Amino acid sequence: MLDFVGADNNYQCAFCNNTTDGLNKLASALVESEDDIILATRIEHHSNDLPWRERCKVVYAEVDEQGRVIYEDIERLLEEYDVKYVTVTAASNVTGYVTDVHRIAKMAHAHGAKIIVDGAQIVAHREFRMTTGDPAENIDFFVFSAHKMYSPYGGGAIIGPWDIMDAHMPEFYGGGTITLVGDDWQLYNGYPYNYEAGSPNYAGIIGLGKAIDILKEIGFDAIQEHEQVLMKKLIDGLKEQPDIILYGDCDNIEDRVGVITFNYTTANTTRIAAHLSDMGGVATRRGAFCAHPYVWRLMGISDHDVVGFENCTDAETPGMVRISLGIYNTEEEVEEFLRVLPLAVEKAAEDSQIQGLIPQF
Repeated sequence: MLDFVGADNNYQCAFCNNTTDGLNKLASALVESEDDIILATRIEHHSNDLPWRERCKVVYAEVDEQGRVIYEDIERLLEEYDVKYVTVTAASNVTGYVTDVHRIAKMAHAHGAKIIVDGAQIVAHREFRMTTGDPAENIDFFVFSAHKMYSPYGGGAIIGPWDIMDAHMPEFYGGGTITLVGDDWQLYNGYPYNYEAGSPNYAGIIGLGKAIDILKEIGFDAIQEHEQVLMKKLIDGLKEQPDIILYGDCDNIEDRVGVITFNYTTANTTRIAAHLSDMGGVATRRGAFCAHPYVWRLMGISDHDVVGFENCTDAETPGMVRISLGIYNTEEEVEEFLRVLPLAVEKAAEDSQIQGLIPQF
């Protein structure tokens, strides 16, 4: 496991249920006071935002007009605040942007902070290494999910420095976390056992290990090349569609993994996604993808206007449609998607007129 993420013997791995579970455990262990300051970005998934919000003060670096993280804003916040931890995603689940986490690590360490990386969206797409030739650029904590790597649900890992993890225990107690219990006292075990309360998910751990073996066998260079070919073909086709809105930089896609989001000015996104499924068996996701502040920024919707939304799954609440590409997708599937999409949009536009749904863009 350590070898897979380029971690050396100073690190140790604890298994968890998924990235959300792992980040919550980290937050409950590492935050020592509600006055602690965490630096995040507006690109984050809720799982790398809410666990910190609920426990301490969070400051956020902004994104630019195309949705990329503004690194200069991270530096500004590090200079302005006494930041304890910087927490950032390695790749966005909305635009697929790959974050330069080693650049951020160097900035964080220069200001006495440590860095936590949400690795959920990177592990199946790009090689990731926690350590580099420059110790200042090393990643302190890395969390990821097994199911993002085509393994069964219910597995994941937290990887961090043994000494820090051993000194901080999450608010998660029970069997496996202790060495001895008396009538009114208990002795807790060290890391990683104090992060793994309860019976381990042995099947999930074995599945995760096998998934790692297969991804390494295929090779991340081959995976990246395959995704880039599919993305370019898909984006080129989408650009030809009338009334479409594409999010993120669709000309320079080298720093994007296989995630594309779009909208239409003429049809409701809920109906588009439904008809893609019904008419072509195409599985997409519609909504704000558990990254609401980021999605609202990309769509140009103010925080003031968001307050009036019913909820993110309501058909009349603004949202996007997301296409996710992986190692199993083919160019023929991209072509079929581009064939079905105009038909789904046409049908969705008819539905929107009949039902009075507001076009979401």
